Amino acid sequence: MADEPLRWDELNTQQKQILAPLKSDWNQLPQKRRTRLNRISKDWDSLPAHKKQKLQHRMQRWSNMTPEQKHAIEQRRHQFRSLPPNEQERIRKRYRWYKQLPPDRQAELREQWKKDGKSPLFPPGQALEK
Repeated sequence: MADEPLRWDELNTQQKQILAPLKSDWNQLPQKRRTRLNRISKDWDSLPAHKKQKLQHRMQRWSNMTPEQKHAIEQRRHQFRSLPPNEQERIRKRYRWYKQLPPDRQAELREQWKKDGKSPLFPPGQALEK
């Protein structure tokens, strides 16, 4: 694992093409994430098309975010990981429920949550980080 290319200039051409949306952020990403993304890029050809599309969409979305948005996401990720396992599972279940709703209902709920300043996923009384 230590010999895996983790700096952008050490990636091969195919990996750079796959990970292109992350180029400007690559060397600042945590090593663990770069290792995971590097592994994904090596397995790219064996991934199903829908998974490739999803990953490309996520990388593109990340690259379009402001530094403040990226920081807020990192804070929420850290907040989630600091929760007890049973609470993490509760949040995962709630998120799966939410993702199965029709898009119009999802949008309706997002607007309500923004208005209330609450996160439906985190413990009661915990406000959304803005």
